[in-house]
Amino acid sequence: MIMLLALIHGACPRHFGGKNDARAVDDAVDDVDAATRCDPRAPFTSVRLVSELNIQLDGGPRLSFDELTAYYHASIDAGTTYQIWMAKRVSRDVPFDPPAIIFNNGASFWPAISPDELSMVYDQGADLYLATRGDTTQTFANESLLAAVSGGGTQTTPFWSAADNQLYYTISEVTNGAIHSVPMPSFNGKQLVAGLDTAATERAPVLSHDGTVIYFMRHVATEDIFMAQRADLQSPWSTPVHVPEVGSTDNDAPSWLSPDLCRLYLESARSGGYDIYLAERTP
Repeated sequence: MIMLLALIHGACPRHFGGKNDARAVDDAVDDVDAATRCDPRAPFTSVRLVSELNIQLDGGPRLSFDELTAYYHASIDAGTTYQIWMAKRVSRDVPFDPPAIIFNNGASFWPAISPDELSMVYDQGADLYLATRGDTTQTFANESLLAAVSGGGTQTTPFWSAADNQLYYTISEVTNGAIHSVPMPSFNGKQLVAGLDTAATERAPVLSHDGTVIYFMRHVATEDIFMAQRADLQSPWSTPVHVPEVGSTDNDAPSWLSPDLCRLYLESARSGGYDIYLAERTP
């Protein structure tokens, strides 16, 4: 897969996943009929509204590895408060069932979900928080501030990377923002992600399940989606390139990439308010 990608576009410790989770994803990808996979070298060919997930103002969708459960933030009162919602479906080829609130503190955004779906990092105000649950039938609770990564600017758009057990997120200052990473579960030793930072704001990092591809938002005239890649987890990121076919004339940000690289979920204001969209590469 790495050779193909080179051509693309130019707090409870038991909840923290590792190699076993990554291996399970690899097995799941291998089970997919090869005839249905897309060419990961190709541009995305379509972008559509995921209408069944949209409530009023919606964004930050993250999916389970089997793509049957979606987690995202949404508002039912025109942006006065935001909750974390969840929706399920029985197959990737059918719409999601009606969504339900699974975490409600009135100000939760960008849920970063652990591989076992029992832990969630999210942004609230200027900081990052962790919530947990005992099993996937429960709502999230036990909210706690991630003090080691919070403070000193605004922390936003966390993403849980099972490939390298890192939390990726943005630290925004007064005039710009930059993507950082920090090891889990210690949440100590945050670092700037080298190779992605410019004088503009970069946020909303989204990694492939093997950690070798990253999509993120860069604010140019509007918020646009960019992509970079690396040969392995120890290698530097390539020079980021714009992904124009998934964008619009308004603000767009990536939120989740399927394990086979064929589907990219995003939030977009192209219809006025923020809604959830799906970009796909056809086989």
